[in-house]
Amino acid sequence: MAKIRKAVKRFIPITLPILLVVSLLINFSCLCTRTNEQVLDGIKNWVAKNRQLPELTDIEYEFITRQELHDKLQGNFEAEYDEQEEAIQKELLILLGLIEEDLDLYQLYLDLNKEQIAGYYDQKTKKMYVISDEQHLSVRNKMTFAHEITHALQDQHYDIEALLELSGDDSEYSMGIKSLMEGDATLAQGFFYWQALNGRERDIYVQESDEMQSPIYDNAPEIIKESLIFPYREGSEFVLSIYEDGGWDAVNSIYDNPPKSMEQIMHPEKYTAGDNPIVVGLPDLEALLGGSWDQKEAGALGEFDLKHMLEAFIEPSEATTEATAGWGGDSFAYLRDDNGDKVLVVHSVWDSVIDAQEFFDIYADNRADDTWLWAVDGLYKKGWRAGDMITYLEISGDDVLLIVAPDASVADTVADAILP
Repeated sequence: MAKIRKAVKRFIPITLPILLVVSLLINFSCLCTRTNEQVLDGIKNWVAKNRQLPELTDIEYEFITRQELHDKLQGNFEAEYDEQEEAIQKELLILLGLIEEDLDLYQLYLDLNKEQIAGYYDQKTKKMYVISDEQHLSVRNKMTFAHEITHALQDQHYDIEALLELSGDDSEYSMGIKSLMEGDATLAQGFFYWQALNGRERDIYVQESDEMQSPIYDNAPEIIKESLIFPYREGSEFVLSIYEDGGWDAVNSIYDNPPKSMEQIMHPEKYTAGDNPIVVGLPDLEALLGGSWDQKEAGALGEFDLKHMLEAFIEPSEATTEATAGWGGDSFAYLRDDNGDKVLVVHSVWDSVIDAQEFFDIYADNRADDTWLWAVDGLYKKGWRAGDMITYLEISGDDVLLIVAPDASVADTVADAILP
C-alpha cells in the first residue's frame, strides 16, 4: 500500500497541469479510426475492471474536429455566463482581498477555457467527445482518457447530475461532491499510470507534461488557481485516504454520503467522524439596515476561502493553515445599496474557543499597515479604516464576526445584532 501511495503522489503533480481548464475538462486527441477506437475501448475496459465500476451500458464516443470542439465549449461557456452574477462575484472577491479591482473575470475565464482545446465526457448527452484532428493517441491522451472514462462510469453508477443537485445552493457541499468525483478520477488515472503503462511510456508522459504551457493559468490570481486545482489535488488525497482503509468498496460507499464541505476533503478524518459544518444563521440584514440595502449574495465561505483571505495579506505558512483548521462553520452576506455602498458580513463559528482566538489573533496581528489605520483597538474588538471602508473584527467565545462596511455606524448596527 505504501508503494502505491508513493507512486500516486508522484504522479499527481505531473498530471495536474493537464487537468486545469475551466469546466474541469481534459486535453487529448485521436484519429477517428477503428484502431484508435480499439485503443480507447481497451483503456475503458481496464479502468472499468481495475476501478471496479463495470460498464453498465455502452459509452458512446463522438469524434469531432478541434474547431468543432472549440465552438461547442465556447457556446456552453457563453450560455452559462451570467453577467450580473459575475459582477457580484467580482465585488465579493475584491472585498475579501482576493483579487484586484482591475481584473476582468469574464475575460480570464474565457481565456482559461481557450488555453487548451479539450475533449470531455458530457453527463447531459452521456457522450465522450474526442478530437479527431491528429493521428495518434499519445501517452498523455491515454492518461487523460482514463480520467474521463472514470467520470462516465461514475455517471452510470451514481448519476452525476443527481449528485450535484444534492448540494443545492451550498457551495461548500458542491465542492465536496466535485472533489470526490475529480479525486476519484485522478486516483484511477494514477493507478493507470502506475499499473498499465510501462517505464518508457511513463518517461514519455513526464516529458509531454513538462512541455505543456499554460501562461493564462500561471498568471491568474492565486484564489482562481487554487480553486481550480483543489478538486484534483486535495480530492485525490481524500479519496486515497479512504481507499487505503477499505479499497474501492470504501470509495464507492462515499457516493451514498458525499462530503459536505471542502473542510472534509482537506481533513478526511472529519468526514469519517461525521464532523459536518455547523449551520450558522444571520439576521435579516436588509430589514436591519433599512433604506435601499439589497442582499446580493449569501452562503458560506469555508475553511479554504478563509485561509486564502488571510494569505492575501499574510505570507502563506503553517501558521495560516493552522489558524483556519479549526473552522466549524460560517455564514456570509453581501449587500449593496442604491448609492453603491457595500457591506460584507462573515459570522464564523469555530471548533473551540482556542480555535476562534487563533483566527482572531492572526488576522488582528497582521492586518494593520501603512494604509490600514486603527479605528478600534480593544481586547475583543478590532477595527481598521482603509480608504472609504471600515473593517471590523470581533470575537465572543467560539464566534468570530468580520464586517466590511462604509462607516462605523453600519458596522456597529450589524455587530450589535449578531454578537450583542
